[in-house]
Amino acid sequence: MTMLQVLLAKDFKRARRNPVPYLIHLCVPLLITALLGLVFSGGQDRPLARIKFAVVDEDQSILTRLLRGALNQNQASEHLEPVFLERIPALLDVTNSLLSAAVIIPKGFTSDFLGGGRRVKLELIKNPAQQIHPAIVEELLATVVTGMNALSRNFGDDLTAWRRIFTGTNPPGMLEVGALLTKTAGQLEPIRHRLDPIPVTYEKETQSAPGAGKAGSDWNMFAYLLPGMAALFLLFLADAAMRDVPRELRLHTFDRIRTLPASVGLFLTAKVLFALIIVTLCAAILLGGGAVVFSFHWERPLEVAVLAIAYGLFAGGLMALLTGLWPGEKKADVLNNLVALMLGLAGGCTFPDSALPPFMREHISPWLPTHWFIETVRATQLGATEWWITAMKLALLGIALLALATWLLGRKLEAGVRE
Repeated sequence: MTMLQVLLAKDFKRARRNPVPYLIHLCVPLLITALLGLVFSGGQDRPLARIKFAVVDEDQSILTRLLRGALNQNQASEHLEPVFLERIPALLDVTNSLLSAAVIIPKGFTSDFLGGGRRVKLELIKNPAQQIHPAIVEELLATVVTGMNALSRNFGDDLTAWRRIFTGTNPPGMLEVGALLTKTAGQLEPIRHRLDPIPVTYEKETQSAPGAGKAGSDWNMFAYLLPGMAALFLLFLADAAMRDVPRELRLHTFDRIRTLPASVGLFLTAKVLFALIIVTLCAAILLGGGAVVFSFHWERPLEVAVLAIAYGLFAGGLMALLTGLWPGEKKADVLNNLVALMLGLAGGCTFPDSALPPFMREHISPWLPTHWFIETVRATQLGATEWWITAMKLALLGIALLALATWLLGRKLEAGVRE
């Protein structure tokens, strides 16, 4: 048995006696991926539920009754579920999360709007415990306000006449209403051809995305999240595999090993190779097992496997270098995790690129190996063919980091540093 095999066997025996750190770093990313995937994709196959909100009509005019009736007509009733309440009961239901929001039409709203002399307002009370439904109600209300502003600016004189009809004490006559309708319709006629049909259209196109099956199934959020979670926790796993280096230096285990034909380079190479094997096995569990658990498949599994091996070599080399930099076992434990976390955050492991600050997104993330690995794994799902460039960069970087770590650790040992 060669010296390298002896060193590897020693590390595997130690890992077998204490597998808890590796199991934790395997379970946590799967749990986080499951939680995030359920949060962001749990309702992607279901239509948006009807939005239940309160309408408090304190004006009680003909116009507001017409608006209330419109909320229950045609397509509006498919998505909106208005409840007409008084102010206090409505606010209580919003507070108790029974409603998404409350829209309050204040007293004198119709008279003030049609009169044009005073600024009118609508009140919106949103449920802070909800996010999507209150925001939709707010946008709908903003659309109503925009339309009312346009009416006020373009039909101010007619609105004054309509005010007498809506707010007058005596019922309006048919001739009066007919004449006003004819006048208003005459003003709308010149622009009718611009509004019928409305000159705004959109096209909807569905494309396959990461995690989509060959048969064109919907995009899978788990396939998008899992590479990021794996990239972060594989760094932690590499750190756990390299934890014995400062401990063996402190306990002079390495000094006894050096009585055998083992150099600093061979010692660190064995550690990095052990970390590479651990990271590769864990990557197979995270990426392969995660695909089974979350019901998706990798379009190019061989390429993903090669990328995982190259990333494992980088992770082992990085942790070997950090071990050679920090003076002491306790500091290494803290600072290694801190560096891994920073690489994960800046590399897009926990947040997509679009959520990062512009400077970080444009000038920092593209230079980080974590970012290379994540984006390339995701790109292979879309048929990218230049994955091998990333694999080569990760592998060469890992070898370079190992060489630098060997040099640094050799200098520390020559200086008699053990802590």
